[in-house]
Amino acid sequence: MQYIIHQEVLCRKVLKLNHVVTVVTKVVNFIRGRAVNHRQFVEFLKEIESDFYEIPYYTEVRWLSIGKVLDRFQYLLDEIVSFLSIKEKLHDFPELQNRAWLNDFSFLVDIVKYLNELNINLQGKDQFALNMHSNVKAFMTKLNLFAENFYNKLLNHFPSLQARRESLKNTDFFKYSAITQDLHSGFQRKFQDFKAIEKPLSLISQPFNFDVQEAPIEIQLELIDLQLNNILKENFHSNELGAFYGALNDEHFKHFLNYVQKYLVLFGSTYICERTFSLMVSTKNKYRSQITDENLHSVLRIATSDLELYFEEIMSDEHSRFHVSH
Repeated sequence: MQYIIHQEVLCRKVLKLNHVVTVVTKVVNFIRGRAVNHRQFVEFLKEIESDFYEIPYYTEVRWLSIGKVLDRFQYLLDEIVSFLSIKEKLHDFPELQNRAWLNDFSFLVDIVKYLNELNINLQGKDQFALNMHSNVKAFMTKLNLFAENFYNKLLNHFPSLQARRESLKNTDFFKYSAITQDLHSGFQRKFQDFKAIEKPLSLISQPFNFDVQEAPIEIQLELIDLQLNNILKENFHSNELGAFYGALNDEHFKHFLNYVQKYLVLFGSTYICERTFSLMVSTKNKYRSQITDENLHSVLRIATSDLELYFEEIMSDEHSRFHVSH
């Protein structure tokens, strides 16, 4: 289920705030694209004793970077305007003094923070379909709340935009409501695959509250036994999901466990893919003269495994086929 994170990236495209990202990117490129400008900007920030002495690049390949860029850009906005004025380049970026553009920029700062939080949650280690579904569903519920709040001209949960309240007179809040609604629709389309497994995931996450009539026929009787067992109910609330199902009697709950296992094996592979790629890059470096595909495969398999190898026990085993040469 690695595709899930890429679908979230596609949902970001629905924001339709390229006019904001374009200006921010141009300003950052002006400052960092030339060594002289970059050095002068860093010296300027040090001179005024700013908390930050740098502004990061933005790359569309890594969407997390836009969140960092926007956050730092917002923090250094006054300093950036002053620097561009000193360089006599402020006229090239009139948006930085445009109230409507600054409002859109503040909105983007806040909404991207929420998107990046979701992004991080979806990319985490051991992310099973159940967790991913919960994260996406929670985010979509938040989007509905945001849209409703904007419709009622409430800026709750959007601190950057709220900080500009004095500049929000005559602002079209319906525009922000429409954007969040479009984003919700985008998530609904892109994550529609979850709809097909929503009921099974609900059963697995809340087996003691699930309506037996809604469960597949082959597991209904076992589900009744489970729901009426107070000891198992207590174990369910005091253990992690995997540990609970792993401890169930596989003979008494044979059909139920077979059903559960089909969905518990669905997991997000983004973490594994990112980790493997990083390890591959560090392994195939300029200091390694030669490495075969077979050797690389072995290195990556060991490096990405969570299994603990007890080399000392293996080597000390009297029946071990390994012998230390003298």
